[in-house]
Amino acid sequence: MSREITVRRLSTIEETKWLDEQFAQHYAWYKPGNYYAQCLEENREGGRVTLLALYGEDLAGCCHLLQRSYYPYFRTKVFPKLTI
Repeated sequence: MSREITVRRLSTIEETKWLDEQFAQHYAWYKPGNYYAQCLEENREGGRVTLLALYGEDLAGCCHLLQRSYYPYFRTKVFPKLTI
């Protein structure tokens, strides 16, 4: 099995279900639901970019880049526009 690190964009509903399972399994604070399905929709609409980091076939992490932040501090700051 390859143990390469790869990064890819969230793109399928199957990936959203897998992420939900992975986070529920590894983090007691995580509440399973439709969070990642909502993220996928925002990815498709262009408001969010969700990246998955994989070590081989294992989830190493994920991150979100938002066009508009939900947090007041970031809303008041000027950041370069994200284009991918």
